[in-house]
Amino acid sequence: MSETVRALARALIARPDEGGPPLDPGSDEVLAAIEGVLATLPRDERLGARLLMAGLGWLPLLLGPVRGRLARLKTAEARAFLEGLRLSRWRALRYFFFCVKSIVALAYFSRPATWPSIGYDGPYLGRVLVSRLPTLPFASGPLPPAPPSPQKLG
Repeated sequence: MSETVRALARALIARPDEGGPPLDPGSDEVLAAIEGVLATLPRDERLGARLLMAGLGWLPLLLGPVRGRLARLKTAEARAFLEGLRLSRWRALRYFFFCVKSIVALAYFSRPATWPSIGYDGPYLGRVLVSRLPTLPFASGPLPPAPPSPQKLG
């Protein structure tokens, strides 16, 4: 299945020579990141995602503009196949495309090596010191009684 996942990543994400981030989408680092994302899913979703990716590896034999296994297609041909899924009149095929694209993009762009090229300077949590403000006087002590509720005029 790793051949299929590598082909999916290279077809879904722009390569560095195409103006994309400096990390090759089909590198072993990206495949490990995709495995990491899949490992965080609940068991049934993880199995479904793996089955979906394996199925997409064989689906171009039936639906592709160029017939063959996805891992054997050229990147342009794989992109044409995936574009066909994205624009399909069948909702299930569009759903399959967006599920796989979400997993691959999440794994790829979670890598710090890609952040500068997309203008993201990293998470702020833990990097920026946040000073704690003192408690204001009106926020301490018991709450005042609630005002009476308005009555309806008859």
